Amino acid sequence: MTRKKVVAPAITLAVVLFALFFRLHFMATTQWDHPIRADAAQYYSIGWNIVHHGVFSMTHPNDSTPNPDSYRGPGYPLLIALTMLLGGDEYWLRYLLVIQAALGALSVALTMAIAKKWLSFPYAIAAGLLVAVWPHMVTLSGLVLTETFFGFSLLLGIYMLTLACKRQQGSLYAAAGLVFAYSALINPAILLFPILATLLLALSQKRYAVLFLICALSLPMAWTARGMTVDEGRSSSGRLMENVFAGLDPDFDYSWTPAAIASRERVMEGVQRYKQDPEVALQMIIERLVERPTYYLRWYLLSKPVRFWQWPIFGHGDIYVYEVIASPFERQSFYRVVVSLCYGLNPWLMATAFLSVPLILVTANRYRPQHKTVPLLLVALLFCYATGLHLLLVPDPRYATPYRPFEILLALSFIAFVHRQWYSSRQKRVQQAA
Repeated sequence: MTRKKVVAPAITLAVVLFALFFRLHFMATTQWDHPIRADAAQYYSIGWNIVHHGVFSMTHPNDSTPNPDSYRGPGYPLLIALTMLLGGDEYWLRYLLVIQAALGALSVALTMAIAKKWLSFPYAIAAGLLVAVWPHMVTLSGLVLTETFFGFSLLLGIYMLTLACKRQQGSLYAAAGLVFAYSALINPAILLFPILATLLLALSQKRYAVLFLICALSLPMAWTARGMTVDEGRSSSGRLMENVFAGLDPDFDYSWTPAAIASRERVMEGVQRYKQDPEVALQMIIERLVERPTYYLRWYLLSKPVRFWQWPIFGHGDIYVYEVIASPFERQSFYRVVVSLCYGLNPWLMATAFLSVPLILVTANRYRPQHKTVPLLLVALLFCYATGLHLLLVPDPRYATPYRPFEILLALSFIAFVHRQWYSSRQKRVQQAA
């Protein structure tokens, strides 16, 4: 066995283990101010009701008769229910956080595995290190929120799909489709992506593209059918419209400033109108867009993409969804250096990721997609899908967290391309001089 074959796996494993302990140390030394609230409280209630009542419901555990609902997807609450079965009502949170730390570390491994499909080993390691320490991904892994599990499922789905494209095995296409199907149960925002991915696969003449799509839509369609049989006031369609109205308003966030409070009141008014008469609610949206077309054009096409990939999360701000009492990112030197470096890199990663997209499109237009280029095209497609989707929805950087690895991969791909071009031109100048 050559030295390279030993060193490369050892470095990869070291990065993955570092990511795991980096998260576990954060979880062990961080104190949150009431972390089980808002979205987290809803996921907790659903998991508790599944275990204790066998009912999927956001009804508070103190209520004796939970009513079934479909406001949230079942993907993440099922994970919470599993930890409650393992650790009981007392230790379930410890089990959940350890699982999320492991999922975060596995996300690093998947990022490097995907990167190796078209990037050199040093760039793949750089991608893994950035995903390992990126503060948003670390802090969200310490909360009862979907982003860590959702991000892992997206990376696993992309990896399985690239593997299927290379080996051309129907079972791998089916497995990749089922991974995306479960991803849609965690966060339904990804539901339309498999359709776009299928179109890309069709361009490269992949035999099992339709099988992938059928599997990817199977579980979400079954959940939608179940939701149609549930008689309840809060549905997934209502949640979607809530996001649309929130995304329409530039002042919307979760702070307590007068502008934010007024924005939330407008959002709730729009949601109530939608419940009473969907046509009236849609007419309200159209009237607002027509009243100030230039303002909203600038908001949707220029401001929202930048806000989606920017640094401060809505809510408590900075890298936190909820308020923290103590955090190593505030108190410990190594974590403080990490957060400072990532903060400085963030605008550059965003800019280079956006610049890489037209470069990839030009390459794809010149050559028919093959299994060696499909991974990069899928990563670029998912990045564009996430950005485009949140032109319609709330541009909260919290929701960009599951897609951060793909942003990092695109940014490093652009840097690698520039480096190769520079090196090639330098070699030509040396040859000409010789």
